[in-house]
Amino acid sequence: MTNSNGYYNSLATNFLTPPSECFNKIKGNFSFIENMIDIVMRELLRHGFKLEKIKKSESSLHDHTHAIYATACDYFICRDKRLLSKTKATYSYLGVKTKVLDANIEGWWQNI
Repeated sequence: MTNSNGYYNSLATNFLTPPSECFNKIKGNFSFIENMIDIVMRELLRHGFKLEKIKKSESSLHDHTHAIYATACDYFICRDKRLLSKTKATYSYLGVKTKVLDANIEGWWQNI
């Protein structure tokens, strides 16, 4: 019998090998999607990628939620540069096919 650490290590290895195929393996399970997006975005923040000011750190929770729900959509449209960067990096890493569009760019809607 495998201990819980062995089980979770095996599970993580299965989902994340290779990382770019992770989303295809979990896309039918919202709980897995929610956790994987949150974990990757937290790791980006932990390593200093597009950090928010301390006052705005609460908005990171909402950012993660928007990125999670957008995985069920064809497009994620946003004007927040930091959120755009974090979401693009996360989606790219996990293999999420949702197209991330910067609504600050004139004519962004032409990419739909």
